[in-house]
Amino acid sequence: MKRSFLTLALACLATLSLSAQENEDSLALLRAVEKENYTVLTRYAADPTVVATKKVPRSDFFLWLGHLREGSWGADGNWYPQETERLYLSLPGVDSSLSVVWSEPRDTCWSRPEVICADAASPGSEIFPMRSPDGKRLYFASDGLSGMGGYDLYVAHWDSKKQAWGAVQNLGFPFNSKGDDLLFCDTPDGRYSLLVSNRDCGRDEVIIYVLRQETPVFHAIKPDEVAARERLAITAPDSGYPFEKGRIAPVPEIAFEQPEAPAEPEPDPKAKSKAAKSKKATPAKNSKNTKNDKKKSSVKVITEEVHIVK
Repeated sequence: MKRSFLTLALACLATLSLSAQENEDSLALLRAVEKENYTVLTRYAADPTVVATKKVPRSDFFLWLGHLREGSWGADGNWYPQETERLYLSLPGVDSSLSVVWSEPRDTCWSRPEVICADAASPGSEIFPMRSPDGKRLYFASDGLSGMGGYDLYVAHWDSKKQAWGAVQNLGFPFNSKGDDLLFCDTPDGRYSLLVSNRDCGRDEVIIYVLRQETPVFHAIKPDEVAARERLAITAPDSGYPFEKGRIAPVPEIAFEQPEAPAEPEPDPKAKSKAAKSKKATPAKNSKNTKNDKKKSSVKVITEEVHIVK
């Protein structure tokens, strides 16, 4: 008995060791891919003009986006505009990871949430979807798509001909870094773009970078320029952005359409015929049990009547 237990224990330890080794191998492969992505993406860089920065706690950084007024942040970390033709939300799927989905209003509810496009689906999570004021771009962060490490920022462009979101693109360097780059959005007045990242601060903090809104132009850079570009220091001081902390509101009650119930299969006429024959072939009850059967029958009827009254 002891020997059997020892054998089982050794087998379990071997399995755990194998699983741990597989996890280490997967992690090592992921790090290698991220390192290669970082090398490739940092060969070219844009030159965003940083006009202001603010360091805030990571837990509620989104409340400091002062230009967002017409709506509210829900406790689930989603932005709910006051008036919209579509909602873009980050919602948990069957495997508990988050996906960016859209939904539009129906007569009495909202349509069933659908992933914005196949390119935006990944084994990881997609968070903080933010649509540009003109509706032509949708930004979000992902830790499952091909990136430089941690969360990277991505954008999808609206295809007016297909009436759908096109292929997802990495925002590139220096909008992305080795750290967690969590949110990107544009202000309605066309003056600024905001980037939220923990690249140059503590683990529980993030920095909100206010960038002068401009079309990014990427060009080749040298390896020794990468560190300075990634830091995103203020290059043109401007106190015009309103850093005002808002508050979290209750998540709105949103009723989504439910999937249609599958149609019930039509009864098999052969099975119905067999059941009828079986009923005819049932022997008559024994007269000795007639009294008991009546009692059982009356109890059954009373139970049903009480149930109906309730």
